[in-house]
Amino acid sequence: MKKVVSVLIVIAVLLGCKETVQTPISKKDAKENTAKLLEVPRVELLVLNATVISKLEEVSEFKFIKEQMDTLNTKAYFGDKNNLQLLSEEVNDLPKSLPKELKNNGVLSRLNQLNTYVLLLEDTLGNTKKADSLTLENQLSTLFKAYNSLVVQFNETENSISEDFKQELEKAKFERDSLKQSEVAPLF
Repeated sequence: MKKVVSVLIVIAVLLGCKETVQTPISKKDAKENTAKLLEVPRVELLVLNATVISKLEEVSEFKFIKEQMDTLNTKAYFGDKNNLQLLSEEVNDLPKSLPKELKNNGVLSRLNQLNTYVLLLEDTLGNTKKADSLTLENQLSTLFKAYNSLVVQFNETENSISEDFKQELEKAKFERDSLKQSEVAPLF
């Protein structure tokens, strides 16, 4: 038994000690690979419903926000604070130009959250001590999540309960109890 175990250990050591040969990558190949990686979207950005798109057609602020998010998602975007300042201003201005049916507390809170993450990214880019690639990638990831939650909120707002359904619910409600409140004895 000891011989079998020792033979298995020797075989495992021999198989585990294979030498791997790494070929050096030229600078040109490294730049091409990096460029290809940066053109691949980091996150899948959600899409608005057709009805929401038609309502937001005239809203230039949202068009700018969507374009900037697409740019951030596919390109290396480190060091350009001016676009982040413009993005923050557009996010702040968006509630003023939103159609009435899309403006609710859920949408406004998502816009506030999105603006917060834009400002955090802008601050990180301005502070060279904090601006390492891992921190920037994490902040971009949270920024994309905030944008996706805004899109989800827009879609949910559009698909909310219709007025006809609310009227039917009101008709279907039945009276609470047949007893009046004065007839019920207090528990304490």
